Amino acid sequence: MSPAAGPGSARKWPRGSCATIRFHAGDIAQPATADALVRTAKEAFGGIDILINNAGVFRPKAFLDVNEHEYDWFLDTILKGKFFMAQAMRERGRARAHAQT
Repeated sequence: MSPAAGPGSARKWPRGSCATIRFHAGDIAQPATADALVRTAKEAFGGIDILINNAGVFRPKAFLDVNEHEYDWFLDTILKGKFFMAQAMRERGRARAHAQT
């Protein structure tokens, strides 16, 4: 499939091409979530070849209206999430791992 296929192109993928997808829902700011993601990948695929560490959140709000709790949530997701995921990958996914953040 061409990268320029555009919106909705995922529906054109061959039937069964997503049979090996796995997911784990959790709070990425928690080290246990990162551990579980690595464990899931290792069990399903035998290891991890690469990590694309892209956690982000967006809640548009005026600068002066953001309170401490909201700011902590933002930083936890962006900073802790990337840190703990890379750490889990290097420690537990070591056999085939290359982490890039």
